[in-house]
Amino acid sequence: LVDFFFDDKQTILIINTYKGVIYVFLTALLIFYLISNLLKKVDYTESKLNESYDELSAANEELQACVQQLTASEEELRNQYDSIVEYDKKLSQSEQNFRNLFEHSSDSIFLIENHKIINCNNATVKMLGYDSRDFIIGKDLLAFSKEKQPNGTFSREILLDKLTQCTKLGKTQFEWWYCKKDGTLVANDIMMTAITLNQEEIVYVVCRDITYRKEMEERLQYISYHDRLTDLYNRRYFEKELARLDT
Repeated sequence: LVDFFFDDKQTILIINTYKGVIYVFLTALLIFYLISNLLKKVDYTESKLNESYDELSAANEELQACVQQLTASEEELRNQYDSIVEYDKKLSQSEQNFRNLFEHSSDSIFLIENHKIINCNNATVKMLGYDSRDFIIGKDLLAFSKEKQPNGTFSREILLDKLTQCTKLGKTQFEWWYCKKDGTLVANDIMMTAITLNQEEIVYVVCRDITYRKEMEERLQYISYHDRLTDLYNRRYFEKELARLDT
């Protein structure tokens, strides 16, 4: 096209030179534009990467904090488990000690729940004259007592009153006469204590045989009011009776 309009080679050379310059300039502009856009994209991508890195760092810190909390919780659970195991061992040992004390005590011991005997030791079986505790467990305490105590009071009234005292005060103590299998009366010093066993409220009863002591007391009282030679009432007895009549 340049050769068509211009015949002068010098002019054609100049035009072609300008064309080359313009071409280079336009090419440079295009390259600059492309590089600028590319750099912007690189900056944007780098900014996003930095944001993602910050988010990952925050998530990593949060994850580390969760791991630390889980580790602390695991350690706490382990300590609690060890404490439970240790408590269970102590509880088992305490139960074993209680059972040994219950079974091998020389005093008669039994447990009452809802006025029924739910367990007793061998000393109780021996005291009441039976061959097995199966004859005792499940029965009311009144099944092994006379209708009235030696002082004339109904056994049921005394027992209900003492059980009520034990429930309110936690414990009570009194004398009680049991009736053995053969009908023999046995005097006991009773200590009732309200306890919790296996999450149940029961009464723990310890009975100490005082029959021999009561016999000695009666014997001493008899001797103190009777003449040793004639076995008749002595002066002390008559003085006591006169004083009683005067009052």
